[in-house]
Amino acid sequence: MSELDTLEDIRDYLAEEFGIKNADSDEMIEMLIDSLISEIQELKDAVKAGNADAVKSIGHALKGSASNLGASHLAEIGKTLETHKANGDFSKSVELITDIEESLQLLQQQRP
Repeated sequence: MSELDTLEDIRDYLAEEFGIKNADSDEMIEMLIDSLISEIQELKDAVKAGNADAVKSIGHALKGSASNLGASHLAEIGKTLETHKANGDFSKSVELITDIEESLQLLQQQRP
């Protein structure tokens, strides 16, 4: 998997790809952080319930939102969640939730 996404990486991507800078990019990053907080809880609930379809759906949403902001590490996690066949074993999903939590923590620490 790729390295954790940093605020600087995301800001650079938004500026280069879309010309989005400063307060606008920070607002989009805050939206990503808020989304990650809720997706982590939703994923934990889905894993606890053994709901592979919900894990897949949340993974798809994560992949899309992270890709749109150039957060490649988070997008990879989302893709893996979306395509992983749990078959009753959610240990990979639990690992990936931990990865999302680490990414979230890094982004939160880097906020101004």
